[in-house]
Parts: sequence; C-alpha cells; structure tokens
Amino acid sequence: MAQPLESGLWQLALKLGASGSTFATCEAAQPAAQLTLAADGRLVCALHERVVCVQGGQVRAESQPFESEPITGLAAAGEVVWAGSRAGLCRSTDSGRSWETVSSELAVVALHAETPERVYAVAMGGRLWEIKCQ
Repeated sequence: MAQPLESGLWQLALKLGASGSTFATCEAAQPAAQLTLAADGRLVCALHERVVCVQGGQVRAESQPFESEPITGLAAAGEVVWAGSRAGLCRSTDSGRSWETVSSELAVVALHAETPERVYAVAMGGRLWEIKCQ
C-alpha cells in the first residue's frame, strides 16, 4: 500500500492479506517496491531501500542493503537474496539478515536469480550481466 503524505513523501506499507496486519512501513520520495517469491514460499519485498523477508506470516528478516539508495532489482534463490540499485549489487546468504557487496560498479535495473550462485542483472543502458558467486 502507498499513501501520499503532506510532506510530499509517500508512506509505503507491506500488509498481510485480508487481516491487514502491517509487516513493515517506510517513507520514500517515490512509491517504489520490488517483490519476489522464493521456491520455499518466502516472500521477499523491497520497500524503497529496505528488504523484508516474510514466511508463514512472520517477518524472518528486515534490513537495508544500500545506504540511502532505492532498490531497483530483487531476486531470491534458496537462502540467497540478491538486491540491486544504482549503487550496485548486493547479496545476502542468510535470507536478508546481512549483506555483502558483489559489485559497486553495476547500476542495476532488474535481476533474475537462476540459482543461489548465479544471477542475471540488467544494468542501465540495457547491458545484461551474468554474475557467479561461490
């Protein structure tokens, strides 16, 4: 859900279905969100610059992979979550609890995880990258 605020910002909220229970909220300059569903049923959502991992109606992790940078791409495979932004590409091997920078040179537009070790990133300008990590 996104609501405009009087300050000119947007309030973004991640809510659970019919019950409307709120998992996470934040304020952002633009109403932007990314969403991916992992094979094990985890829902991974990026609200502006924060990543929230939900499974079984419970928040498993909530973190911020980039400092003050909106997430433009999100992908999950196994326990690995990938997040991209104009600031680069980050990877979490613990479902989004902690992050490591994989590249600070890629301005990521979109992501697709083929396996936990391999992700495809589309960078600004339309170039497709294949990234492999062990």
